[in-house]
Amino acid sequence: MDRKTIENFLLANAGCFEEGDVARIAQGLEMVPDSAAIEILGSEFKKPTFAQVFSVIGGHIGLDRFYLGQTTLGVIKLVTCGGFGIWALVDLFIIMNAARSCNADRIVWLINTYAEKRRPTANTTQPNTTQQDYTRPTDVEVSPNDFQPEEMTQNRLPGEENPMDYAPKDDYSAYAPKE
Repeated sequence: MDRKTIENFLLANAGCFEEGDVARIAQGLEMVPDSAAIEILGSEFKKPTFAQVFSVIGGHIGLDRFYLGQTTLGVIKLVTCGGFGIWALVDLFIIMNAARSCNADRIVWLINTYAEKRRPTANTTQPNTTQQDYTRPTDVEVSPNDFQPEEMTQNRLPGEENPMDYAPKDDYSAYAPKE
């Protein structure tokens, strides 16, 4: 996606994401090809102010959680009358952040779904171990959904580094049986 489109998208959805996530989202959107951009640009995100209104009006019966798509929590909140009023009161203060977090998870999932993996160039000095080639075994019958890259299963964008990738690995080869 081009920079101007990304800026317009972020301006239109300014209140839907945490300020700390905006730079990360913009970086991820740059990896999305123009052919898939319409899918992300046309996505509807939950408005935190609507979640707040639903929490005030019907927080004791779980309307705010149903609005965020958290049906299990909505049902529990409905059955317990908002956690006997305590949960409904707490949600008055945290539901807007929960809506932003829900939106961040959704945009990360969309970016991971549509983003093109960029290969590191020869001039790259830092090793990039987060981008791996995943191949299907030829002797095992599996579906394409069985293998997902590590980036798709975690809540981080493609190309973001994982500190665990650089953690020291234990070498137990000295203790291996000698043949």
